[in-house]
Amino acid sequence: MNCNKKIFFPISFLLVTITSYTQESQEYNFYDIGWKITVPLDFTLYDFIGEARNMQGASGMSNEYDNTDDPNNAMDLFFSQTNIIAIKDRFNYFNITTRPFDPADGSWEEAMQLEKDEAYNNMLKIIDSEKLDTANTVEYIDGMAFSKFHVAVSLNENVQLHLFLMSKLYRGYDFTITYLSLNNEARQQIELMLQSSRFNKNN
Repeated sequence: MNCNKKIFFPISFLLVTITSYTQESQEYNFYDIGWKITVPLDFTLYDFIGEARNMQGASGMSNEYDNTDDPNNAMDLFFSQTNIIAIKDRFNYFNITTRPFDPADGSWEEAMQLEKDEAYNNMLKIIDSEKLDTANTVEYIDGMAFSKFHVAVSLNENVQLHLFLMSKLYRGYDFTITYLSLNNEARQQIELMLQSSRFNKNN
């Protein structure tokens, strides 16, 4: 079953919905992997797959479109993942996804390398390679090791844009954290949030 496909809403839908969404709590639980984060208060948090589930249930769409007998059913694949985005401003935000990974689809490590290559190549489309620096490291969150890929973009002598891609195969899920930062304050907020997060390791 090809469950590691990314299925995204159009960006226009996401941005329109973010403007109308009110978030009462900045604490978020990823129940599929047993992980809890506390989002900085000046970030707007949106769980657009969770909201889509609510919209689907409220509209009565589930009976019409759900087909659990079809392993490639697009709605099943869509709702099997978690995807949140939290935005401080257009240049400072983070995105977290968890989606089932099927070993029958190939190597997870190769899939992650393709994502790193894609992130770098996307940067190359907008800026010269001599203004890009990359680094691969390992970072721990609550004792869990993540592969970390960093692209630093030199916009001028004093300003750098930073893109980070952190990934891990955990409990059968492809677990990815992506964040973009233009100022050190936002970057420190995101990284403090990650370092303060906790996994439920008892389940």
